[in-house]
Amino acid sequence: MSVKIKVSYTDDGELAGVIRLLSPILRNVRVQPQKGRFKRAYIELNHERTREKVLKDLARRYGMKW
Repeated sequence: MSVKIKVSYTDDGELAGVIRLLSPILRNVRVQPQKGRFKRAYIELNHERTREKVLKDLARRYGMKW
């Protein structure tokens, strides 16, 4: 199974924030040239890590209880 996310953004910092949050499970990022008002990026996630492990890692990283 594969998860693909389409991200629309206006500022490169917005994309950097999304990539930083998804970095534990990130497989691939493709940035498309800007057409019109928004820039687009396509993100593919690594399906080998389990959902629970990813959520625990994110919770630990941001000091939340799991």
